[in-house]
Amino acid sequence: METFLRIRESSPSELLADRLEREARVAAIDYPEQAQDYQRQAEMLRAMIAIQKTPARNMFADNFLTNA
Repeated sequence: METFLRIRESSPSELLADRLEREARVAAIDYPEQAQDYQRQAEMLRAMIAIQKTPARNMFADNFLTNA
């Protein structure tokens, strides 16, 4: 049940980062270079996810004139 809830509440980027981390663990023994690449990609995705969640000003709303 926890897995379904996690999938429902996660963004596609978070799910892809999880998948890359799983693939890195699987490839670690036979393909260490590929595992490092998967891990690096997962870290980059997690960093991008964190950046997206910072609040940004709505430039359209700032420039929209209202009849107040």
